[in-house]
Amino acid sequence: MSWLSKWSNEEIAYVVSASARSVSWDKMARNFNRKFDTTVSGNTLKKLYRVLTENNTYTQEEVDFIHKCHHNLMTEKQTVMAYSEVFGKPLDRKRWKGLLVSTPSKEIQEIVKSQKENKNKEVKNMKRSKYTKEEIKQIKACRSAKEARVLAQSFGRNPPAVERQWYIVRNKPKSNSKKEKQMRTVTAKLLKAGLSNNNGYSKKQRELLGLDYWPPRRFDMESKIGDKITKKDAEKFVALKNAHIKNMGTRKKRSESKYLDVETVNRSIVVEPKKSKKVFWTDEEDFDILCNFYELSIDEAREKFNKSYAEIAGRLEYIVDSTEPRHHSMLIEASKVINKRKAKSAKPSKPSRKERRKARKEARLQKRLDKIKKQLRRD
Repeated sequence: MSWLSKWSNEEIAYVVSASARSVSWDKMARNFNRKFDTTVSGNTLKKLYRVLTENNTYTQEEVDFIHKCHHNLMTEKQTVMAYSEVFGKPLDRKRWKGLLVSTPSKEIQEIVKSQKENKNKEVKNMKRSKYTKEEIKQIKACRSAKEARVLAQSFGRNPPAVERQWYIVRNKPKSNSKKEKQMRTVTAKLLKAGLSNNNGYSKKQRELLGLDYWPPRRFDMESKIGDKITKKDAEKFVALKNAHIKNMGTRKKRSESKYLDVETVNRSIVVEPKKSKKVFWTDEEDFDILCNFYELSIDEAREKFNKSYAEIAGRLEYIVDSTEPRHHSMLIEASKVINKRKAKSAKPSKPSRKERRKARKEARLQKRLDKIKKQLRRD
């Protein structure tokens, strides 16, 4: 059931007559709803009128003409121009699409079918085998791609394919087997061989691997594993192992780094961890830290305890987190001392808004009472 069939003949006649009298669509909708007892908008009546007045029928000649243009690879612009010249009327995009969708005559269908079959035969008859040595020699001898396209008929191949082969043969790079043999890949073994006794690399060694910046960054030498350098550069990299270290004879050799492994290289410079010294604290110092740590500045805390600020802060954290009973009792005593100190230094708090309002009311009442007492005395 189509949308147009929902409308009665009386409704359609009313819309057509009202539009002929050039009544606005909103006014037409109000009158329409009053007459037929419906709830229709002006846009709906406008759509109904457009469907009734549109002419969607196309002649077979127009359909065939559009299909011929389409199969001859004409663009939309070219088709519109040709249509207006042949039929003497304009063609919009919507009408062009409608003509293209509609079915053409049997003659044009047969022509399209034959064209497709011929194309399929051409594709099947094409050679898909590899080019012979004689064919490649002939393609190489051509000076341009146009000359190569001429050879396509003698080869029994597609001209674009022969042209593509000419570009491939012309731009084929020469083998660099000698250069490849002289190249060496950067490995963990090579980095370990060039590592100095101080567990580092010189600027010249880094330049050989393509690292021109200074100071060195973390893991930059390890990132070069897998890259290729020349044989001479690899030998020079190993030869410059300790060239940057002065007075090698007088200095003691450090032990070999355990971090620089052949399989996994962790870092270019290894720093040995410092051994931490034990620091002894008395109970008085512990109690003093709990009571006065937040009152002292960094410099005052260093002078008072004669230790670094990190050690003092670490001791405070240790006492707070400790589960020992003496530390627990020390925390309770320290909290009492701090609370007393706060109570002494605490300023008297201002009365709240409610309290101030209450005080004002009491003052007003007292003033009235005083006034009444004065009047009674006079009497």
